[in-house]
Amino acid sequence: MNPSSRLLFSPKDWSADYKPPPGGTPRAFANPDVFLPAWFALARSRDLKAGRVVQATVGPKRLVLWRDGEGVARAFDASCPHLGANLSLGCVVNGELQCALHHWRYDATGACTSSPGTRPVSTRRAQPFPLVEKYGLIFVYPARAAPFPFPPMPEGDDDRQYHPVVLPPARLRCHYHLTTSNGLDALHFDGLHDIEPLSEGRYEVDEDAFTVHLTLHGRYRKRWLRAVTGGTLRGRFSAIGPSVAWVTFYEPLRWHALFVTRPTAEGGSESRAILFIPRGRVLQSLRPALFLLSLGREDGEMLNAFETFKPAFVDSDAPLAAYARLLERWPRG
Repeated sequence: MNPSSRLLFSPKDWSADYKPPPGGTPRAFANPDVFLPAWFALARSRDLKAGRVVQATVGPKRLVLWRDGEGVARAFDASCPHLGANLSLGCVVNGELQCALHHWRYDATGACTSSPGTRPVSTRRAQPFPLVEKYGLIFVYPARAAPFPFPPMPEGDDDRQYHPVVLPPARLRCHYHLTTSNGLDALHFDGLHDIEPLSEGRYEVDEDAFTVHLTLHGRYRKRWLRAVTGGTLRGRFSAIGPSVAWVTFYEPLRWHALFVTRPTAEGGSESRAILFIPRGRVLQSLRPALFLLSLGREDGEMLNAFETFKPAFVDSDAPLAAYARLLERWPRG
């Protein structure tokens, strides 16, 4: 590693500020025994056809996705409030979700509208979850309420000026917090990716928005990689809560990428990437896209072998430590 990296990607005045929660409270950050609800990408919009009921899992939670009579996507807890039957085995009848076991039926709000065998109709409710459908994906917050809206495109940019390209999901063996926060590890850009820093790294913490931003400016040391990826790149990585990260490139072309990661039932993670290509500038976007995909391939190899984690941060890990500290305050649902 070039010694200059500590002075540039990770300035000497950085300080890692993280302490595990007191009083025996389990650590939230990268702890496989603690589930933090957040915005998770659970399906492609095109895969949720009208009339279908699709099961989705996120960590220990099992959900069902379906569309109501207006075609609006809905997400419910998969357990029927009658006896706990799996609602994914049910069907959609007249725009309502019907359980396969006793044909109890629930409307888009979760209210029971038909409960054969009871008089009057049962007042039990299926548990709906907040849902946002955009960019060709269905995002769900698996809790009674979402304390924060889905994070918009950074810096007030209008996502209608970009064409979203949804990439296939990547499954990794590491914890999903590590996947989300990977871009906050400033020194790994030099060490793993062999990127030469051209100015000091800078990070900012937005306590209220549970967000850490890291801005870097560099280029590949290998000349052929510079030629392929467009030479110098300057951008900002923003990790927002447990599952969402936005990447904004300023140079050589302004564009964005969104990463949304969810925990798998096996304890690993599944990450979705959406590239936002400026409309009318597809060819100019190829080089920065190749740069990002190159980083992703190398990161994937490393993260896929990262099965254990200890928060033994040093000062050069300051952005990552700040993110870990924020997650200790994140609502546990």
